[in-house]
Amino acid sequence: MPLHTHSAPMMVYVQDVRSGSLLNTRVPPDGTEIKTIFKPGEAFVEGANEPHYVDNVGKEPTIVWVTVASVEGMPTTEFINE
Repeated sequence: MPLHTHSAPMMVYVQDVRSGSLLNTRVPPDGTEIKTIFKPGEAFVEGANEPHYVDNVGKEPTIVWVTVASVEGMPTTEFINE
């Protein structure tokens, strides 16, 4: 999934059965890249308005479950044009 942000925090869980791993790359204002691999069964919180992109780094599709702490009508994902 290309570079994007979320208007509200998100709880992300990588499914622990029949799922690949997820590479989450955060891009802070200085332009560096902070890479973290989340394996099946792991979870993390994606902060609001933090630019990032994700890649499947497993041998099979990565399945994620996402919970959003937001309000009705607020967009969930905003893509960043590079």
